[in-house]
Amino acid sequence: MAQFDLDKLSYITSYSYDVACNWKVLMDAFAENYHFVSVHRGSVGLPGPKCAVDHHGTVMSLFKNGHSRNILPWNDGFQPTADVSEETGFSMGMGGIADIPSVGPIPRQFVTAFTAFPNLTTPVYANGFPLLLFWPTGINTSRFEVIWFGLPHGESALPEAWKQKIEAFNFILDEDLTYLPSVQLSAESPAFRSIVLNYQERRIYHAHEQIDRVIGADQIPERLRVQQVLAPFVE
Repeated sequence: MAQFDLDKLSYITSYSYDVACNWKVLMDAFAENYHFVSVHRGSVGLPGPKCAVDHHGTVMSLFKNGHSRNILPWNDGFQPTADVSEETGFSMGMGGIADIPSVGPIPRQFVTAFTAFPNLTTPVYANGFPLLLFWPTGINTSRFEVIWFGLPHGESALPEAWKQKIEAFNFILDEDLTYLPSVQLSAESPAFRSIVLNYQERRIYHAHEQIDRVIGADQIPERLRVQQVLAPFVE
């Protein structure tokens, strides 16, 4: 995160959502990419070069203490600062906002996100980023907090370019949040026992391993413990 020259950034805006799911279900939704092609077909999940990401190119890095990083390529030919989907009219709203000069090549060329255990994820862009915070408000309810940062814009009111960027991001969030209460109901089903996870979900499993370590395995019923298997893959 040092590449974002944090001392020079300013608070842009913030808001929150109350969601009818456990905080871990909410956090899990922002730790994998394959859902783009189903949940986000109205925005960034379209096949082809326009307004699309390629989840097959996902690269995930696991760090100590439950932290992780996700890198996801844009589809070939897609320019997030300029392109608009011909199918839906969706735009990322990335134009018209000053870039942070110190940002390196990876966030400029790929969708990049960091997760800081236990409850912070931030998808970073060269012109700013939101902090996404997942707070438990009950066993099956949570609050999703979004806090935006970027270079000072020098205006008393939020510039139109920032409004467009945040509006586009919130459109994507709405697609996610619409599905999560149903995911919670599925998790509560008596038929639900376990899930087979794949490489695209390794950040989810990594975080849940750390949750168990923090709680202490001796305080968790054996049938609910997360088997500790990812230590050899932590960088």
